Amino acid sequence: MKAISKAKMWFKPVVLLLFGMAMMVFSCKKDTVEVLFTGDEYQNILQYIDNDQESYSFFREIIEVGRLADALGSYNSHLGGNGYTLFLPDNDAVNRFINENYTYGSLDELLEDTVFTKELIRYHVLNVEVNAFDFANGALPDKTLSEDFLTVIFLDEGGEIVYSVNNEATVEEINIQKSTGMIHLSDKMLTPVIYTGYQWTQVNRDQGYGIYSELLKICGLEDTLNYYFLDELNRKIYNEYTLFVESDELYQANGINNIDDLIAEIGPEDSDYSHPDNKVNKFARYHVLSSSVFLDEFETAIYNTYGDLPVSEDYGLEIKFNIGTQVFDTVISGVDTLLINYLMVDQDHSNILTKTGAVHQLDQILFPFLPGRKTKEYQFYEEYQINELRYTEGSTDIRKEDLDVIELFGIDYLNYTNQASNIPGVLNNDYISMNGNFEFTYHMPQILAGAYEVSIVAHRNDRSNAVLQAYLDGNKLGSVLDLTSGSSANSDFSPAFVLGTIEFAEYSSHEIQLNTVVPGRLLLDRIVFKPVSN
Repeated sequence: MKAISKAKMWFKPVVLLLFGMAMMVFSCKKDTVEVLFTGDEYQNILQYIDNDQESYSFFREIIEVGRLADALGSYNSHLGGNGYTLFLPDNDAVNRFINENYTYGSLDELLEDTVFTKELIRYHVLNVEVNAFDFANGALPDKTLSEDFLTVIFLDEGGEIVYSVNNEATVEEINIQKSTGMIHLSDKMLTPVIYTGYQWTQVNRDQGYGIYSELLKICGLEDTLNYYFLDELNRKIYNEYTLFVESDELYQANGINNIDDLIAEIGPEDSDYSHPDNKVNKFARYHVLSSSVFLDEFETAIYNTYGDLPVSEDYGLEIKFNIGTQVFDTVISGVDTLLINYLMVDQDHSNILTKTGAVHQLDQILFPFLPGRKTKEYQFYEEYQINELRYTEGSTDIRKEDLDVIELFGIDYLNYTNQASNIPGVLNNDYISMNGNFEFTYHMPQILAGAYEVSIVAHRNDRSNAVLQAYLDGNKLGSVLDLTSGSSANSDFSPAFVLGTIEFAEYSSHEIQLNTVVPGRLLLDRIVFKPVSN
């Protein structure tokens, strides 16, 4: 008993001593951390703003009322986030915004609208850190904290490149690096995007788009172009599309002074303009691409529309649409003659940002035109969940009930993987995968009539892979695909598996299915339709 008592007496002061030493060490470490982050180079974004209240006190109040101070003063914890990018306006820029705004007469009135203020501050903050030298002439690589895209236009001012955000605010100073992200100083506060593409045309009907806005209205496209669903956080998720618009000035240059003149030009014999078979309706829907594409994202390809025909684009020094549609102009230079038989966009009135995507103004009237066939490579980006993840590195499971254009039977989810490193044979370094005994069905977008060689690019030469049978519109396509075999010693995504040749009689959508003959794994990059001679 005495031995135990002595042990307890000895143990107690030792514990207290160790505890005290630990507290001293902890205190030293804590003090060290504070010292490390007090220098200018370790400032976070909020500290940078607080250290210059004379310049940024107005925006600091907006941050506080918008409840974003904690976020800007710490590291990004938002889903998919990696640092922040803040477009920071000074007090003069905030005043300029208020003076040009009809809703708020003062900063106090703006701050009283807490709902708008919360949206306003989040609209100025990207969910990733972006260096100005990585800006694209189009949409920035990730959304803002308000779930919107910002666009950047490159302007040449006296030989110097100037960045214009949303064609609204000029970036006056770039790349102010802080510990929690990047700051770019702007000469004006940004106006949050609140309109869909359709709503933008109606709001701007008196700013030179009266005929076009009336066209969309009489064709009954309001519900289609304003459609949205609510996600799990009760946020509005709009269908994304690209709107090609024509100005009143362009119409008038072609002898079209009002909507009646446009109807007469297209087809006046049927007045039921809301019917999908109506010529005026088809003309209006032909102006809507089925995905949002900014100018820097266009490539030589065929883009599906809401109409009966697609729009073709040829990308080079200039962006040319529907080459061969008609001769709009002839340019003679010496012995050379150039036929302008294509449409282009007015770059000063394009990349207009809306809730539903990009709006581009055309330099000629876009009439329905059947372009030549081009190779189509489907990477499943029509699937909303996949498209949302395509700029985020990592691996994500997507439940079958959250899929729209893909159907799964026999398994509950597929996986989407996006890698930073190069994957041989894979476009964009991303792919989808599934495992087990399954049926995978993909509802393709519309494709032009004609003959095509069909192939898939999938991972091969691995014993854990599946053996598959492909079907097109319910009919067996090609022989069994053994993904466990390959032509090289290493597993790879190349070469592609050729399924066979098919011929489509009309421009329409189709369904391709991959069913397991022997259960296993499928890593699928894309499905390819390559035109062949009939």
